[in-house]
Amino acid sequence: MITIASMGDVGRVGALPSYDRPPVVEVAVGIHFLQLPGLNAVELVRLVDFLWKDAYPTTLEQPILPPTAPMSAGPIFAFGVQTGTPPIRLWSLTENQAWLIQVQHDRLLLNWRKLTDADPYPRYEVVRKQFVDVWQRFYEYISGSDFGVLQPSAAEVSFFNRIPLQSGAKEIPNIICALNPDWDADRQVATAYQLERDLSDSLTPGQQSIALNYRPSAGPMQLEIATRIGITGELETATDVFSALDKAHQQGVLTFDELTTDNAHSIWGRRDADNA
Repeated sequence: MITIASMGDVGRVGALPSYDRPPVVEVAVGIHFLQLPGLNAVELVRLVDFLWKDAYPTTLEQPILPPTAPMSAGPIFAFGVQTGTPPIRLWSLTENQAWLIQVQHDRLLLNWRKLTDADPYPRYEVVRKQFVDVWQRFYEYISGSDFGVLQPSAAEVSFFNRIPLQSGAKEIPNIICALNPDWDADRQVATAYQLERDLSDSLTPGQQSIALNYRPSAGPMQLEIATRIGITGELETATDVFSALDKAHQQGVLTFDELTTDNAHSIWGRRDADNA
């Protein structure tokens, strides 16, 4: 049995930069796992009602999230035949809807969402602690069932940032290092930037997706950084699972810091600290 005590505290490799006024409006942390064939729509509803109904009283059905790309070299071939009820994803929300659990047959995610400008980002340690409890309950429930073997495959941390701009053509290069600082465009309609990165090392596969979107008619610029770190091998404790989650968080913070400019850091109150 994996216990909360075995999950440990947040692991860090060196200090991470922190921001007093980060532009983050949503954070999602979670674990991907091999599909549980027995976790169908009916069983998902029962699971949610049993595990989280008191703290997360609102349940909504959502379209299923598509499978993520495998983090391995070489061609991947997949073939599947769907029978019976199509798979679903369920949202479980707190009463104020700031916290959200997402669960489907191959992943479990926890989101924090900024609902008003006055809501402070609770920091990764708080989100992680909440997710440890959610994962522990989920793990124990699945372990006592016939849904299949719960085999984690990847840890994910995603940051969703909303950055107000008066003029994208003039201000975006002052915020994002990846764009040419001399770039300018009159009557700008939209700006889009998409990057996929391979974060794999000799031991662990990893991927990162960076998306920047700005359309003046839609308001603020959206900057999303999603990081997935692979979980390999047989797990006797949750140490590897949450070490991968911490590594995904670390990579996400460092990418955000590298991608944005000193000017933006000044606006957001950047400081060197270990509480990003």
